[in-house]
Amino acid sequence: GTMEAEGMDERSPELMELSKKPGPVLRAAFWGMNLPWTLGLSTCIGIYLMFSPAIFNLSQWGAHIFHLGGALVVVASVIAMGEIVRIGRYLNLLIGLALAALPWFLAGSSTAGNINGLIAAICVMALSIPVGKRQEKFGYWERWIK
Repeated sequence: GTMEAEGMDERSPELMELSKKPGPVLRAAFWGMNLPWTLGLSTCIGIYLMFSPAIFNLSQWGAHIFHLGGALVVVASVIAMGEIVRIGRYLNLLIGLALAALPWFLAGSSTAGNINGLIAAICVMALSIPVGKRQEKFGYWERWIK
């Protein structure tokens, strides 16, 4: 056979079939991704962290760390939903560490806001440890996927 025929994925619909078969094309866009409950909950906590400065009336750097940290938690969690890059969930450990420590040293934060950030950060870090189930097989990549 030709190289083109050997490299084709039978699950992938032809690009020209997009208008005729939007369902299979949409499913193909999400192959290799799933939503472990741990990463889904981490994403929700990240969204909450972005809103927490308004809830706890934080300003200046105290608010900035929660806005930025929450956004980073969301980004790291969503990227780690891809089975090949699931190891990226460990980025949330570093982000959580920063969210737990930095607000205590920055202007514009309150004790209630800092405790809120500490609890949220501990939850994000704990949720980053479980791997989650894989549903796809990736051939030679299997040994690199954690």
